[in-house]
Amino acid sequence: MKKATKQNLRGLALVELLVIAIIMTALVAIAAPKFIDLKSNARKQALDTIALQLEKNSKFVRAQAFLRGLLNNNNKFYIVCLNGYSGKGCGSEGSNNDIITTDMILVQRGYPFSGSHEAVALATLLGYKYSANNYTQLREDISKELPIFPVCNGYCPISSLTNVCNAAYCLQESMEGTLILPQGVSASELCYVKYFHSRTSLPTIAIVNSGC
Repeated sequence: MKKATKQNLRGLALVELLVIAIIMTALVAIAAPKFIDLKSNARKQALDTIALQLEKNSKFVRAQAFLRGLLNNNNKFYIVCLNGYSGKGCGSEGSNNDIITTDMILVQRGYPFSGSHEAVALATLLGYKYSANNYTQLREDISKELPIFPVCNGYCPISSLTNVCNAAYCLQESMEGTLILPQGVSASELCYVKYFHSRTSLPTIAIVNSGC
């Protein structure tokens, strides 16, 4: 009698474990899509915030360029210095190679310039603080915290830019301008903010979030 009771208890325990396992599996299946939605929504909200910051700060830079009288020739590139920085090149015609701190930014028509290989300007607009002896070193120092993925040689579509961002944010250079990626995605997944300003009257700031 006792032997039969023990066997029944063992059988009952196995049934209970099986029921618990089924319930847990069902709960995970229900919760997973919600978790994915939360992550997607967080990325989209982050991109919205970044786009607003880029728009606000690019307008601020243009205002500084105006106050310094750097809007006289729309085809030239000038250096605007920020935050009280007054080093060599400030207020003068220049190029990216003259930029040695994120307190300097290259502008065209008063707006921060960003073509296919100029991600450093975006680090300034995002508020990162770095200084170096030359532009190459500045770029390398920034990339340690805010990874910069270079554009491929020649023209390459966004679909081929597959570097995944493993930091809070990353910069992906492209033929369409600089792309800002949130953590966990690549540009090819279509989850980024694009900033592009090259020989146009206004910079293009666009949110692409269909793949977030």
